Amino acid sequence: MKNVYDIKKYFWSSSDGRLRTGWRLLLQLTVNIGGVLLFSLCVVPHSFLNSWPRLAVEAVGYPVYLGITLLSVWLAGRFLDRRAWCDFGLNLTHRIWWEDFGAGFGIGFVFIVLCVLTALMLGIIQLKLGFTSGISGVGFPIAVLLSVLSYGAVGFFEELARAYQIRNLFEGLNGSRLGVWPAALMAVGGAALVSAVMHSSSGMPAFILFVFISMAFQGLFYLFTGRTALITGYHFAWDFTLATVFCIEALTEKDFTGLFTASFSNLVQMNVNGIQIGNYYPLVVMGLAGMLFQEFAWLALLGWVHWRRGGIRVRTEMATRTAIFK
Repeated sequence: MKNVYDIKKYFWSSSDGRLRTGWRLLLQLTVNIGGVLLFSLCVVPHSFLNSWPRLAVEAVGYPVYLGITLLSVWLAGRFLDRRAWCDFGLNLTHRIWWEDFGAGFGIGFVFIVLCVLTALMLGIIQLKLGFTSGISGVGFPIAVLLSVLSYGAVGFFEELARAYQIRNLFEGLNGSRLGVWPAALMAVGGAALVSAVMHSSSGMPAFILFVFISMAFQGLFYLFTGRTALITGYHFAWDFTLATVFCIEALTEKDFTGLFTASFSNLVQMNVNGIQIGNYYPLVVMGLAGMLFQEFAWLALLGWVHWRRGGIRVRTEMATRTAIFK
């Protein structure tokens, strides 16, 4: 019996009456990713969606991913975490949630506009007003609405999944001898590591590192506010403005929807030999400017939190669960 108990303690927390943190995270991630893979690899190729344009499939697929994420987080919260739904910060009936969302969207929009304008001034890209719909037979206004649906769903499901991971990690780590801030940093770092792995298919180490650092820092705002709203709005603005307003997708994709159409200038040439760069100096300046604008954006987000909460602190109450399912 003692051996059985010794093994059980690695899986089950007797004091909490639930699975330990690592197993909860693993099971939720398995259900979430498994559902997404099932839809993308089994449903899409063997349904009418297989003949649809890429952008139309995304307008259906990303909301489905959101539904899968919502279901996986609810199931994990209800049966594994045994906590209330409000603990995950997706409280759409609260006015403050939408105020945070709007602030995040505005800051993200300004950040992308500054980056694109800098690329224009450095002669890296060119923009042409186009009102382009990337879906055959669909007008530009409807195509934009579908883009809102796609990128809105991405922002919501990625930030909700990250919130689940951060909440569980922070709760588990804060109970140790680490203290609040080390626990918070390790929690957001762990969730950011999952995001970096999810983006590793790009094969670009610099981009993967950027994802890790950005997601780690931005994850802190969930612990500052207790809501996913601020970063969901920021995430949505980033994707939508970059892809649909300025249509940066046009640089690499044949099908795109955008108010403008972006193209590389003579500085950057794409041919059978790959990307040929005539002058690296503007690209280096662009990289430095992008990092500077990112810092300004984060400072603006911190400023919003400070103004709304009267200070910036990790909400220590997020290390405890609102357990209504005992």
